[in-house]
Amino acid sequence: MFIVGKFHDRQYSDEFLEEISKHNDIFVASELVEHREVLKYKVLWGLHRSQHLYNYKYLIKTDDDILVNLPILLDNLKSMNSHMMYGGDCYQRYGGFGGYPKWTYCSGGGYILSYDMVSSVLGLANDIHKVPFRPEDGYVGWLVYNVNKNLNFTLKVPWTSSNVLKIYGYKCGVFDHWFYHKVHKPGQMMSLFQNINSDSIVKCRST
Repeated sequence: MFIVGKFHDRQYSDEFLEEISKHNDIFVASELVEHREVLKYKVLWGLHRSQHLYNYKYLIKTDDDILVNLPILLDNLKSMNSHMMYGGDCYQRYGGFGGYPKWTYCSGGGYILSYDMVSSVLGLANDIHKVPFRPEDGYVGWLVYNVNKNLNFTLKVPWTSSNVLKIYGYKCGVFDHWFYHKVHKPGQMMSLFQNINSDSIVKCRST
């Protein structure tokens, strides 16, 4: 799913509309105007829509400059408990201001929510969904924090692995991370995809 809001100063391009008609995987949240401030609500909108359209065990959220290493990710998911799952690169902390507590959240580059966790997040009260802070990944961590609190016991979330999100230095070596961040250009994305799906280790040049 690709979630796009409306633009306040321009129309959608012909190429964009053609892409929608061809693949049916872009969804327009027409009530949301594209801006960093509404990114968290685009994610919430996508969570709602996902449960109406798809039957899934896990939902993976990534950014548009992320390549997902599906073979490694799927192997890891097979060994995980899919009950109330929220996982990824979850070392970040947020909150502690304006009367809010501090909580741990997973980097927005790529994180995973199980179907039942998505349902629980969507079932939270409106005053939990409507909050003033902006970061989308911190926001999702806030929602999971409140799910955890409502269940009245400590869930083992967020779940963290040491080989989840790789930001730099992924042109060679062993490709053993789930998500590769800052892959901006189509050629770079395709090259990395081919390396990940190759049986051989890409040798790094000596300096």
